[in-house]
Amino acid sequence: YEAISYVWGAAEHSTKVIVNNERVKVRQNLHLALQSLRYQDSARTVWVDAICINQNNNKERSHQVDLMRNIYQGADQVVVWLGASAE
Repeated sequence: YEAISYVWGAAEHSTKVIVNNERVKVRQNLHLALQSLRYQDSARTVWVDAICINQNNNKERSHQVDLMRNIYQGADQVVVWLGASAE
């Protein structure tokens, strides 16, 4: 898997993406990152905190935050999304 690191951005700017055939609400900045980083002709397995960690469960979120170092270290690569191009 590849881990994606990105700036969360404003909560009021959100949209939905499809993850495992379910619609998941994500912030606009993550949506732009996923659109930009996806492969057009093949699957890409990624780990993204906002999707892979249940943000509504404080206990799980706290536990997963403790594991994030291991998650990033275990990734084949970490992709850093700095935002959309200014062009």
